[in-house]
Amino acid sequence: MPLYKKWVKARDRALEQLHTRAQLESADIVRKMLTNTLQIAKSLFDQMKSGDMSAADHLDHQLKPVFIDATQSLYMIMITLRRQAYVLSKASEAEIIAQLMKAPVKAIVTHQDIHRIQGAESVAGGQVLHRLKLYLDKLRRRIVNQAQSSAMNDSTVNDFMINVMQAFPKPRVVRRPKRILKPQLMEADDPTDLNVSQLSEDPPADVALDFIDDQAWQDMLEYYKEDYVPQWRAPEYLVDLPTSDEETWYAWEFERDLVNEFVQSVRDGQIEAANENGITDFVWIAVVDNVTDACCLWRDGLLVSEIEQSLDDHQDEDDECNAEGDGLTPPLHFNCRCTLAPATDEIPEKPDTQGNEFDDWLMS
Repeated sequence: MPLYKKWVKARDRALEQLHTRAQLESADIVRKMLTNTLQIAKSLFDQMKSGDMSAADHLDHQLKPVFIDATQSLYMIMITLRRQAYVLSKASEAEIIAQLMKAPVKAIVTHQDIHRIQGAESVAGGQVLHRLKLYLDKLRRRIVNQAQSSAMNDSTVNDFMINVMQAFPKPRVVRRPKRILKPQLMEADDPTDLNVSQLSEDPPADVALDFIDDQAWQDMLEYYKEDYVPQWRAPEYLVDLPTSDEETWYAWEFERDLVNEFVQSVRDGQIEAANENGITDFVWIAVVDNVTDACCLWRDGLLVSEIEQSLDDHQDEDDECNAEGDGLTPPLHFNCRCTLAPATDEIPEKPDTQGNEFDDWLMS
């Protein structure tokens, strides 16, 4: 389906922009947290160096509010990304289904949908806020232990701070991707205006009927079009170490969760848009190259219903890449690149390749 593939390619670029925005925000929060950590540790160096038994407790006590603040901020970034990715994914999937079927299709995102997506358990299990608190509690304890042992051995405060930094997540340098689309804010229909008679009228055949929570749509577009300007330098600036002017963030558990939550929200929106319009089966699409995992490769081109019948026959491939979940929807594993395409007899085998451009739809 050339039209569908073209649409999805453009849509995924827009969705990745949402993800990049969340990454930049979370990296800034972590830089702030770790920079404040070094400043606090530095202020207690002499006390710790002198062998004061209470110094480690003082450090832990002063770090707790810093880490609590970071936990709350990262949590808001996570659930905001969930919401924005879901809204864009569901609305855009309904639109392309309408174009393919040449028939009126509903795109519905209610306040209840948003509340459900935000409150869902983590893909990895458990509440998102609890997982974040666990991550940061472990990191804080590791920092305190590292500071305590370093203070006994290091002769200078700079040596001490460099060693404390060894407890931090491993930093990596990234470049901010170029902005691809330049959306404008647009008005959405009031979901309370839904009228059954609208479905029997003759709307443009290639345009979905939008019943999308107005505030949710506007929030998503504002989030998408705004550039995020980092406010904090990396903690390396506080010590005598080489630094870079590129964006820096830290490879740790939260980044993995952020990726998985993002992908899951995209898939939820996509699948729900199809289900609500009577489409219950999907074609599995894998990116096939020299790094494609075996569990993704055997699913490529199959219907989800066919995959379900074949799961037992491919247990070895799934075990090889540690496939997670029920095996019927992406992501199967961390950094899974697979997606789904709606499958129904109502979509022509060779649909018209002419349709609205994703960019035009988003900015209309």
